[in-house]
Amino acid sequence: MHATDYLLLGGGLASAQAAKQLRQHDAAASITLVGEEPYVPYDRPPLSKEFLRGEKTRDHLFFEPESYFRDNRIDLILGTPVQQLHTAGKRVTLADGRTFQFGKALIATGGRPIRLPIPGTNLPGVHYLRTLDDAAAIAARAAPGARAVLVGAGFIGMEVAASLTQRGVHTTVIEAQAHIWPRFADATLAGAIQDYFVQKGGTIRTRNQVTEIRGEDRASSVLLKSGDMLPCDLVVIGVGIVPNVELAKEAGLTVDNGIVVNEYLQSSHPDVYAAGDVANYMDPIFRKRRRVEHWGHAEYCGQLAGQNMAGAGNPYDLLTYVWSDL
Repeated sequence: MHATDYLLLGGGLASAQAAKQLRQHDAAASITLVGEEPYVPYDRPPLSKEFLRGEKTRDHLFFEPESYFRDNRIDLILGTPVQQLHTAGKRVTLADGRTFQFGKALIATGGRPIRLPIPGTNLPGVHYLRTLDDAAAIAARAAPGARAVLVGAGFIGMEVAASLTQRGVHTTVIEAQAHIWPRFADATLAGAIQDYFVQKGGTIRTRNQVTEIRGEDRASSVLLKSGDMLPCDLVVIGVGIVPNVELAKEAGLTVDNGIVVNEYLQSSHPDVYAAGDVANYMDPIFRKRRRVEHWGHAEYCGQLAGQNMAGAGNPYDLLTYVWSDL
């Protein structure tokens, strides 16, 4: 069995920020970061924007090179999912069979795309966007003149649609609600963005749904609830994410729309913290529990969790915000 003072579960922004804070506040401690993807922590927002448009290379996505972690004595275990968390003995088992005992742990496992429960979603040419590899696969199909159908007009759907349109792809967005960004924009704001998108060459069809994706060897058309059939060369589905809380739930931690944490980001076990998309925290501004899926929140949570794991005792105090780039 291996041992580490601080164990960071998840290879994204929150874990990267926590690692920096831990090293800053505890120079002698051992720190281990475990990520399911084979890459060092990287910036996800450009996946639907600059990277997808070809304006930013893969190497420019990484927050720090691998040498940074080596120089700061932050051990990386990449491409390896965590299989089980044992809170009683404060240890984890990795998918490759290795076990780690920890002093304190952070769960920052993020989320995964909601899978659309309709026929045809397993066909080649149907994409979800969450990872660097997902973005690279979409970009590979985004040739000028290609036809794309985007399912869902939230942040990801509209950002991907805008980027594909700029690449010369004929893009149609399908949204079940009355306007785009239905979770956070009113009809006036949404209408202005929709008009702008159409002026740039895109198409938006609201109050409609994709009921089936059809094709022989790969996706070639989508069937709408209205009965219309749209020919396509690729489909991108962006209808939200599900937080990866299974590890916490199986470990007996309190889970309710995320891992329930206190103002210091401690879970129901005082030595296990949670940050980012998986954390259900008490918002001191809105005075209610929330789970926020955004970059700024993940960055702040990672920093705060790292500080508090090292003994700082700082309460959550962020006015959350969002942004999008079309």
